[in-house]
Amino acid sequence: MAVVRLCILALFVASTKSSSMYNMYSNMIMVDTKGNYNVSYNYNESTDTLEFMVQVRTTGWVGFGVAEVAPNNMSNYDVAIGGVKDDGTSYLQKGMPIYIVWAYHPMSDELKHHGNDYRGVYSITLIPAIAPTPTMMMVPSTAVVQPVLHSDLIMLDSKGNYNVSYYYNANSDKLEFMVQVRTTGWVGFGVAEVAPNNMSYYDVAIGGVRDDGTNYLQDYLTVGRTQPRLDTQQDWMLMNASEANNVTTLKFYRMRNTTDLQNDTAIPKGMPIYIVWAYHPMSDELKHHGNDYRGVYSVTLIPAIAPTPTMMMVPSTAVVQPVLHSDLIMLDGKGNYNVSYYYNANSDKLEFMVQVRTTGWVGFGVAEVAPNNMSYYDVAIGGVRDNGTSYLQDYLTVGRTQPRLDTQQDWMLMNASEANNVTKLKFYRMRNTTDLQNDTAIPKGMPIYIVWAYHPMSDELEHHGNDYRGVYSVTLIPAIAPTPTIMMATASMPVMPPQPSFLNLQNGNYKVSWIYNSSMDTLHFTVEVRATGWIAFGFSKFPRGMMGYDVAIGTVKNGVGTLEDYKTNGLRKPDMDAKQDWKLTYSSENDGITKFQFYRKLNTNDEMDVVIQKGMPIYIVWAYSATSDTLVEHSSRGYHNERVTLVPADMTLMIPTPTTAGMTSTTPTLTKGKGQFSHSFDNGNFLMRWTFDDQNNKLTFHVKVKTTGWVGFGFARVAPTQMRNYDVVVGGYDNVGYLMDYYTQGRAQPQPESKNDYTLLSASEVAGYTELMFERLTDTSDDQDIKFVPGGAVHIIWAYSTEDVTSADSFNVHSSKGYSSYQLVIIPTAPIPTQPGAASSLHSFIYVIVSLVAILFNVVTI
Repeated sequence: MAVVRLCILALFVASTKSSSMYNMYSNMIMVDTKGNYNVSYNYNESTDTLEFMVQVRTTGWVGFGVAEVAPNNMSNYDVAIGGVKDDGTSYLQKGMPIYIVWAYHPMSDELKHHGNDYRGVYSITLIPAIAPTPTMMMVPSTAVVQPVLHSDLIMLDSKGNYNVSYYYNANSDKLEFMVQVRTTGWVGFGVAEVAPNNMSYYDVAIGGVRDDGTNYLQDYLTVGRTQPRLDTQQDWMLMNASEANNVTTLKFYRMRNTTDLQNDTAIPKGMPIYIVWAYHPMSDELKHHGNDYRGVYSVTLIPAIAPTPTMMMVPSTAVVQPVLHSDLIMLDGKGNYNVSYYYNANSDKLEFMVQVRTTGWVGFGVAEVAPNNMSYYDVAIGGVRDNGTSYLQDYLTVGRTQPRLDTQQDWMLMNASEANNVTKLKFYRMRNTTDLQNDTAIPKGMPIYIVWAYHPMSDELEHHGNDYRGVYSVTLIPAIAPTPTIMMATASMPVMPPQPSFLNLQNGNYKVSWIYNSSMDTLHFTVEVRATGWIAFGFSKFPRGMMGYDVAIGTVKNGVGTLEDYKTNGLRKPDMDAKQDWKLTYSSENDGITKFQFYRKLNTNDEMDVVIQKGMPIYIVWAYSATSDTLVEHSSRGYHNERVTLVPADMTLMIPTPTTAGMTSTTPTLTKGKGQFSHSFDNGNFLMRWTFDDQNNKLTFHVKVKTTGWVGFGFARVAPTQMRNYDVVVGGYDNVGYLMDYYTQGRAQPQPESKNDYTLLSASEVAGYTELMFERLTDTSDDQDIKFVPGGAVHIIWAYSTEDVTSADSFNVHSSKGYSSYQLVIIPTAPIPTQPGAASSLHSFIYVIVSLVAILFNVVTI
C-alpha cells in the first residue's frame, strides 16, 4: 500500500494580537467509496498548512490534488504524483469548496495512463470558514476555552451501510454531523431522549439528493408510526449534500439547545442520548423505510469536561491545546486490526477504539521494548462472548506463556460490540497509572510500541498464532511546545497532578491508597484486601469503642459489587446512612483478594459524615470478614495508629516575573505539598532539589523517590541519546545506604567509574520512599563527569527500580526512567561572593534564589 503525505502551504496576514489556534482533523474519507483510495487530513491554523494522508490499494503511482472546477477534462488540476511537491502555484481560500482530484495506476510506477476505473473527483470544504474575532481590550476572564471534540466514525447499523461522524464546538455550542448512507433515497437522522418509543417525539432531519441533482434537508418531529410532522422552526441546517455510486453523503448542523421546546430535543453534556436513524433504499418520496432500514444507537455525544480551576491573569498569548485525535491506524497493514485513539491532556487519559475482524479475544497494549519475547508488555484483553456479555481485563505478559492478570485493573472498558465477524472495543487508561510493578507509563513526545494480537475465533485465552499478532511504533502523545510565561496573581490553585498516597495495614493484608482531585474536591480510594467477604473502610476523629465512625462497607457477590454508607454507634451493627455519600467506581474479587475503588466529597454536608479538612490529620479505621458477605462480626479490624493527613494544606507561592538576562523561562510548576522539593518527575514519584555552596564550590542534591529499590540520578548535555554520555549516580538503602558513580555508554549495563566523585551524606527508606542526599564538586577533574559553571544548563536524567543493587556492575533494569525535556541552570549566572562567616545565612538566601529559578523552569515528565 502506497502512502503519500502532501502539505499545501498558503500564507495569510494575521493580526499580531490574535491568540486563537485550532487543529481541524477530518475522518477518513473513502473518495472512491470502495475503500481502495482513502484520505484524511488536518489543517493547522498557526502554520496555515494542510497535511494529508492517503492510503491506496496499489503498488503503482498515486496522484492526489485539488481543483476549483472538476471534472474539467483534466485542465488546471494542482496535483502531486508519487510524493509531495510544493511548486507554490496553488492556493486555498478558507471557507470555499474545492475539488479533490485523485488517480492511481494499479500496478506500474511508470507514469502510464490510469484508466477509467482508477480516477475521480470529490467536492469538499477542506477548511471551514471561521468568522474573524475582533481584537479588544478586556478584563481578565475566567472563561474555560473548550476544544473542538471530534468523534470516530460510527457504523450505526453495524454493517457500514449507515455511518456517521460528528464534532461539537463548545464555543458556538453547535454540533456538526456527517452521514454517509448506502442509498439513493431519503436519509433520516435525529435524536431522542427515549428510544425505541413507537416513533414518538423523535427530533429528526430528513434529507437527500433528488434525481435532478437538487438537495434537501428539513426538520421534523415524529408523532408515532405515521408521517412525521414538519417543524415550523427549522433548526437542522444543511451544509452540503452529494450522491455518487449509490451513496448519499449529507453534512449538516444544529445548535445543542435550539430553544424550540415544543418540537426539539436539547442534547445534554456528559449524558447519553439516543441517535435515531432510518433511510429508504431507493425513493426520495417520504415512504415507509421498512424494518431493515432503521434503528437506534445510544451515545454520549458531548463528553463531560471537568471545570478548570480559575486563576487571575493578564491577557495571554498562550496556546490552548485541543484534545489530540489520531487517524485510523491499520496495525496489521491489511485492515483486519485497526485502532484510533485520542489523548485528553486535562485528564491525562488516553482513549482507544479497536476494530478487529474476529469473533475471538482481542489483545492491545504498550511496551517500551518490542518485540521482546513477550516480556513486560502492558496489555488489555477483551471481547464479546457468545452470550453477548463483554469483557476487558488488564494483564502483564511474562514471556511466551499465559499472561499474568494485573491485581490493579487500569484498562477500563467503555463499550463493546460484535457484528458481522467484527469485534469493536472502546476503552481507556491513564497515561501513568502509578502501577509501577505491572504497567508502562506512556511518554509525551516519545515513541512507544503498540503490541497487538487476537484469536480469530475463540474467547478462551488460547494462543493467537503467528499470523494474528504484531508490534507498531508510534508517538501516541505529540510533544507540545512550552507555553509562554504569564503573569499571575498569588494563587493557591493546584498545578501539580495529584499524587497518590499508600498505606499497608495488617502486614499487607489490607492495602489502601488514595488521591485528591482538587477540581472536584473529592478523595478517591483504592483498597485491596486478602479476603472474599465484606470490606469496611472509614474515618474517625477518636477511634474508641466504635463510636461515630464514618465508614463504607462493600461486598462482591456473583461478580457484582456494592458499596454502602454507614455510621457506627458503638459495639454493634452499624446504622446505614440515609444519605449515601460514598460512590463505588470499581470492584473485583480474584484469587482471594477483593478490590474496591470509590470516592467521596471532603465535605458531604451530611451530619452523619466526618468532614475531611485540608492539612488536618484524621484516623483511618478498617475491618473485614474473611469469607462472609453477610454483615456479621468482623474477622479482623483496627485503625492506623498514627493519624493521616489525607489532603495536604494548600501552599501559596509568589511567582516573580523573570528578568535575568539570557534565562529561558516556562510556565511555573508548584510542587504542592512536597515541602522544599523544587522539581517533580514521573507524576510526583521522583522529587529532587539542590543547593550550591559557593565557598567550597560544592553542589548538594536531595532526592526522594517512591520506590524501595535503587535510584538513579544524573546529568547530560544532550538528551535523549540512547543512554550515551550520561553522568549518573545509582544509590539506595538496603540495611545500609549506598551510592556509586557511573558513566553510561549506551543501552547496556553501565560500569562504575574507577573514581567515585559523589559523596553520600545520608540515606533512608521509610513508608515506601527512598531518600538520598549526596554532594559533589562543581569540577571533579574527571573527564567522565560534567563540569558545572555559572549559567551552564543540563538535562536531568532519572530512573529507579523496584529492586536494590546487589552488584555494582550488574543490577536489575529500571522500572521507570526519563529525562527533563528542558535544560536546567544548576548554578545561577552570577552567584554572590560571600565571606566564610556569612556562609550559613547567605546559603539560605542562595537556596531561595535557586529554588525560584528551579520553579521557573517547568520540567516535562517523560
